[in-house]
Amino acid sequence: MSKPIRMRNVLLALCLLILLPASAAGLSAPSEMSLTTPAPYVRGEVLVQWRDAATAASARRDVLQAGLTVLQEIPPLRVARLAVPSGQEWAYIERLRQHPLITYAEPNYLVYAAGSDAVQPNDPYWSRQWNMNRIEAPSAWALSTGQPGVSVALLDTGVDTGHPDLSGNLLAGYDFVNNDADPDDDHGHGTHVAGIIAAQLNNGVGVAGVAPAISILPLKVLNEKGEGDHFWVSQGISYAIANGARILNLSFAGPSSETLGTAVRNAYNAGALLVAATGNNGIGSVSYPAAYAEVLAVAATDYNDRWPSYSNWGPQVDLAAPGGTSGNQVWSTWRNGGYAWNYGTSMAVPHVSGAAALIRSVAPTLSRDEVANILRQSADQVGQFPYTGGRNDYLGYGRLNVHRALRQALPPTLTVQPAQLFFLGDSQQSPAAQQLTLSNESTQTLQWQAEKLSGGSWLNLIPPLSGNITYPYPARLWVMVTGGLDYGTYEGSIRISSSTLGAQGTPRTVPVRLILVPRLTRVYLPVVESR
Repeated sequence: MSKPIRMRNVLLALCLLILLPASAAGLSAPSEMSLTTPAPYVRGEVLVQWRDAATAASARRDVLQAGLTVLQEIPPLRVARLAVPSGQEWAYIERLRQHPLITYAEPNYLVYAAGSDAVQPNDPYWSRQWNMNRIEAPSAWALSTGQPGVSVALLDTGVDTGHPDLSGNLLAGYDFVNNDADPDDDHGHGTHVAGIIAAQLNNGVGVAGVAPAISILPLKVLNEKGEGDHFWVSQGISYAIANGARILNLSFAGPSSETLGTAVRNAYNAGALLVAATGNNGIGSVSYPAAYAEVLAVAATDYNDRWPSYSNWGPQVDLAAPGGTSGNQVWSTWRNGGYAWNYGTSMAVPHVSGAAALIRSVAPTLSRDEVANILRQSADQVGQFPYTGGRNDYLGYGRLNVHRALRQALPPTLTVQPAQLFFLGDSQQSPAAQQLTLSNESTQTLQWQAEKLSGGSWLNLIPPLSGNITYPYPARLWVMVTGGLDYGTYEGSIRISSSTLGAQGTPRTVPVRLILVPRLTRVYLPVVESR
């Protein structure tokens, strides 16, 4: 059965004021402050609480005379939402806190639906994949799981080509050890690495990889003992470049040679991103090919985001990723359709290769160096060693954060909620103002501006009508309608556009509908209950 729910027509006061010289009651214009906050908040707004009901009107008057706008209030809490210049929230908070009639002033902090910004896999071994949570892979998957047209060349012991978690993502590769077209894995190491890169997501099987929808080009350059030589490796690098791969995963380590160095430089000059392991000797010397200047050198982190003692270190280290330890290893695919634990810098590298593939999936025009810089700049500075100039010799610029990297790579993208506005009013009063939330999925800045496309004088936009948005800070556009019209339905529209080069999702048109009735007292809405 259904039951009607009575909804009260809650009226929210909205004050639209012309900014006045800031001088009243000790609320002088604040100077720029360098205060920071640990949590995201709404830009251009602060919350204050009046000291008590008796002095609320006086405090409100002081705020208005200081040139601030009261957007909304919650009378039972004596809390008001104030509009302040965007970027100066903390400066105004510091001044408002000194006012004798204001109990507190604080940012309007953001909250998020738990788990809404993350993909929760149904892969049965997901609970063992601590490494994916460390790099915030579930949040990255909400943005992209990759594109099949993006490939990672995996130079290793081969791949189990029939593995149910991998077979759908494999391209036709080559075996340089046995010189044939069957790069099947007779060791296990390559299959383990492949699963970290691109094991399929939400297929009800096994594990999930960092970039579960991209393609892997399997190239066998290591034998059944996990050993190879520079000729096999150099053949594999040249083959990968000739077949269009622009991300190469090199989860092996050894000495330098002219042949290997030449192959690496040729791949680099072709625009490829080479990602390699620093080595597992625990010494202050990065192994090759990671030590080459043209290669992104990846060290390991453990379960607790610290540097493990086996991971080679030195000035060549670019960043780190989960490699695990003997006590907390990385769980991934294995040969013969199986799964296994393993640890080492070999396991760290595919996290970074997968992240690079995701970046290429959302921003295919980025160069090799731009991808590498995003990976470095978005890393989390974890571990037991201090960072000087943004890095240290143990973890480079920090531990990979694939979610932050993807946000940084995304072009500025506008989203507007809700998609349309509906107002209902009567002869007694105008409806309460409503707001549009403008968000940008990228940490690259998006400049926006709003204008009324259609609608008479009844439809008004409340300044500011332009600004900048960067993830995760949204902007708010307030929309107000006025009464004094004949009963009936009125329609208008708002356009939000952007002048930012390459911005996506703009322009956006938001329809606005106003319905005026003779008298509005109660609204009854049916609610369907399911049993």
